[in-house]
Amino acid sequence: MTNPYQPPASYDTAAPRAASGVETLVQIATFQRHINLAILAYFGAGVFARSAGQGGLFVLILSGLAALCALAFSLVNTLRLANVLHGSTWAVVCGVLMFVPGLNLVTLFVLSSNATSRLRNAGIKVGLLGASPNDVRAALGRF
Repeated sequence: MTNPYQPPASYDTAAPRAASGVETLVQIATFQRHINLAILAYFGAGVFARSAGQGGLFVLILSGLAALCALAFSLVNTLRLANVLHGSTWAVVCGVLMFVPGLNLVTLFVLSSNATSRLRNAGIKVGLLGASPNDVRAALGRF
């Protein structure tokens, strides 16, 4: 005898599926590369801001815009990488830490280190700017 109050079974093929291991590693490699570029952008904006004393108001405004762009770029990629690596709760915590001066760079370095260890555990070679997503696909046999 069947339960008349049981809900019908769902056969929805359009439901989102969890990413496979290869897709997850490709996402980690992509976001890690973006975070490493954001770290370089922070340092570049800092050097540019130091030279603002000699350049006047225009250079100061330009360096401020560069720092805001670096913050936005790093914030988006921090949220994305932290979500893939640790879940949505840690992504929110890392997003809040991105607005604290000094801790934002520490957060970027820690996330990059976590991504590096995750990629190296999967047998992927990681360089200075992180692993190339194309190298990840090739190393795991998926083109």
